[in-house]
Amino acid sequence: MQPPYHITPAILALVAAISEKIGEVGANHLERPRAELRKSNRIKTIQSSLEIEGNTLSTDQITAIFEKKRVMGPSKDILEVKNAIDVYDRL
Repeated sequence: MQPPYHITPAILALVAAISEKIGEVGANHLERPRAELRKSNRIKTIQSSLEIEGNTLSTDQITAIFEKKRVMGPSKDILEVKNAIDVYDRL
């Protein structure tokens, strides 16, 4: 059984254009992760990366540095955390 219409190049072009617009709309409405989730993931990433290099600061201490609070710990470790935060901000 044949449909009561013929698919022409014009119809195919219109279908392609509609599909492209639907894709654009879908991409514009993708949800970004919440800011607090991104912050939490960044802190965990920094802590894990620096721990591999021998940094002794905890996640709570790194969170405090991230929030610009004073932290007790080796000055070398604190500087490493500040530098890592700066690098992530630049990325």
